Amino acid sequence: MALFPLTAADAAADDQGKDKNMSELNTQPIPPREVAVTVHLPGDILGNLESFQKVQASIFDRFGCGGCNSGILIDFKRFEEFFVTPELEIRPVAVTGFQVG
Repeated sequence: MALFPLTAADAAADDQGKDKNMSELNTQPIPPREVAVTVHLPGDILGNLESFQKVQASIFDRFGCGGCNSGILIDFKRFEEFFVTPELEIRPVAVTGFQVG
């Protein structure tokens, strides 16, 4: 029995103890919420829409769909690394390359 009948016919069917036909239910699968992904990106990629969209599509591909996140929670984080010299100067760590695979 539906809690909120949408039409008079639904209400009449509910009053007679009849439920809606199961084929009318939404067939979309429930997205897998137990998967959470964190992606660390340098600021120059996060600040460039074209580059970010390429990274985003590559990550989406890993989960089965290059055009959507398939319901997976993806947390994009900017990373910056610094080191401190003995003179207490703060300098960025040079990133020479990324290994993907």
